[in-house]
Amino acid sequence: MTESPAVVYWFSGTGNSIYAAERIRESLGMTARTRPVARWTGKVGELRGTIGLVFPVYAWGPPALILDFVDRLPEGSPDYVFAVATYAGSPGLALEMVERRLASGGIGLDAALALKMVSNYPPLGGAPRGEKLRRMLERAEMAITEASRVLARREKLKEKEPLKPLKWVEKRVYRAFSKHAPSMGSKFRSDGRCDGCGICVKICPAGNIDLPEDGRPSWGQRCLQCFACFHWCPREAVRFGRYGAGRSRYHHPGVNLKMMLEQGADGS
Repeated sequence: MTESPAVVYWFSGTGNSIYAAERIRESLGMTARTRPVARWTGKVGELRGTIGLVFPVYAWGPPALILDFVDRLPEGSPDYVFAVATYAGSPGLALEMVERRLASGGIGLDAALALKMVSNYPPLGGAPRGEKLRRMLERAEMAITEASRVLARREKLKEKEPLKPLKWVEKRVYRAFSKHAPSMGSKFRSDGRCDGCGICVKICPAGNIDLPEDGRPSWGQRCLQCFACFHWCPREAVRFGRYGAGRSRYHHPGVNLKMMLEQGADGS
């Protein structure tokens, strides 16, 4: 009997979501594969088999890039559809919003899971260090293992929706974030440690960073607020407003730069 195809689409800034996506892929069978949402600019082919989305939560909602991707999906009847949101504080409305957007395209969502992982948003404190970080990674590993089991069995399971009073607040925060995120790229800059290596340009999933010859990188107006440039700069030369020197940098220890560059501006 031929195994039905399984594709896990992912988006990640620091590696939390791509790590979860790869672990889930391993559980789905030999033919399963992962694809970066940021590089999937064309139309997805016929929807069949298992389709998954793994993405981080931004301001209690999904990254704009994820909703854009869902809008491009064709109508179809896959055997199993799941969404996994990685979060630090709360998954908020992220899974509910993705489910509604899928439904508007005639696609049902069978499983919606949330995985608590390491916080990495510098304006809110960034990632912890030392023993606290180690414990958080251990707990995240156990959560990913359990989620992978659920999805491998094609179970139908969904996270509980937030309470209505919280939803009211979360919607407004998310709308404000979505409105201002693209222009927040103007707050990024590089300091004197920058050697012009160009990794920030290559890793940016929005193609929002330019690096002129013999110059320093500059950020445009298409920022996603993923902070990949901030966390993956090998010289820790990227700053965001007053956040830079002294602020912890983080990327998931199970993810390397080559994996992240798959979703970058040039797909390297």
